[in-house]
Amino acid sequence: VLEEDQLYGYALGADDYVTKPFSLPVLYAKAMALTGRARTSDCSTHRIMIGSLRVDPDSHQVWSHGHLLNLPPREYELLVFFLEHPGRIFSREQLLIRFWGYDFEGNERVVDNHIKKLRKALKDWEGSIRTVRKSGYRLDMP
Repeated sequence: VLEEDQLYGYALGADDYVTKPFSLPVLYAKAMALTGRARTSDCSTHRIMIGSLRVDPDSHQVWSHGHLLNLPPREYELLVFFLEHPGRIFSREQLLIRFWGYDFEGNERVVDNHIKKLRKALKDWEGSIRTVRKSGYRLDMP
C-alpha cells in the first residue's frame, strides 16, 4: 500500500486503514471498537424507556417500576447493549469480545454469570433476556 493512498483515504475522512492480507479477528476487533466509539458518542443524548424500565445514560442509572436498580457497570453496559439491539441473538463469544476484549483469557462462563445477575435485577420487568439454545442470548421486549 502506497503511503499516498493511505493519506488520500485519511483526507477523505477515514479514521483507520486495513491492509491486505488482514486477520479476521483483528478486523472484527477494529469494527467493534469503531461501533463502540460511535455508540458512546451519541448514547448520552437520550433516555431509554421501555415498559416500566427507564435508563438514563447520562447518570448510568436504571429504574424498574420506579425503583432504582443498583447495577454494576458491566451489567449496565450489557443491558444498554441488549436494549439497543432487541430481538438479536448474541453468542457468548460476541459478548466476550465486545465487553471484555478480544484478548480476554478467562472463562467464557463469565458472560453467563453477568447475564444471571442482570436477569435477577430485572426480575420485575416485563421484558427478558432469553437463552437461545446453542446460539446465545436475546432480549425479548414487552
